[in-house]
Amino acid sequence: MDNIVIATNELTKIYNRTNSTSYGFLSNSRKTKIPSVLAVDRVSFSINEAESVALIGPNGAGKSTILKMLIGILYPTSGTAKVLNFVPWKNRRELALQIGVIFGQINAQREFRLIRRNLSCLEAREDQQNKRFD
Repeated sequence: MDNIVIATNELTKIYNRTNSTSYGFLSNSRKTKIPSVLAVDRVSFSINEAESVALIGPNGAGKSTILKMLIGILYPTSGTAKVLNFVPWKNRRELALQIGVIFGQINAQREFRLIRRNLSCLEAREDQQNKRFD
């Protein structure tokens, strides 16, 4: 039987926006309603342990918003999600100890290479220490 590590059901995120104008002591006295933005529309999927997946789509399709909900940075407007049996927006600290996320910006890619190089150095050092105790 497959072990589901990520599951979403009807995950939705709507950004409600207002445009407030500020005039000193009258700050926020004039708020104009700007149309809401539907960023993620009822997304449902599951990912099993050891599966590789990719979120692919054009700019503005909701890829980053989905990831932010799955790591607990954003609350969904509606729907449910579980990551490693945690509800991300309720158990953000516990989940953060179990996962890592790097968003694919150019600087992040450079940092990822640095992290990979540091991990390789740590693995080599650990191997040397293990040989010393064998």
